[in-house]
Amino acid sequence: MIRWLGLSPSDQRPFLRLSGVLALTTGAEMVVEGAVTSAFLARIGAAALPAAIAIRAVAEVLLTLGFDRAVARLSPRRAMLTVSILGVLTFLAASGAFGLEHGVWAAYVLASVLSRVKTIHFGVLVLADMSGPAAARALPAIHAGGRLGAVLAG
Repeated sequence: MIRWLGLSPSDQRPFLRLSGVLALTTGAEMVVEGAVTSAFLARIGAAALPAAIAIRAVAEVLLTLGFDRAVARLSPRRAMLTVSILGVLTFLAASGAFGLEHGVWAAYVLASVLSRVKTIHFGVLVLADMSGPAAARALPAIHAGGRLGAVLAG
């Protein structure tokens, strides 16, 4: 597959590593998104979705910019690791608060924010690990690995 993508043999390890990272994080993201959306619909109801989506949009912009400034001095790998750890910690905290209405709201918003932050920092990670032309050729296949992770997650 490496040759088919036009990548050099030296790009094989970064390609496989990045595909694996994206598969794992996207799979986890889909599980979290399913859980928080189900909890939101069951506890809050579909009538609140327009307001929740608007809040998510504003929160994504503000928290993504804030996170970016907070991790500006970190390497792309450390920033991606930070996003992943925050995702796990946030999910654990939110799942403990699912019994409370505001906990469901928070989980619904934060799942989306962390997904956007992950997407941004994953792109930075790809560009740091692969040269520009190699990243451009490999990115579609790397993202296919992410979709595979989502499918496997259910």
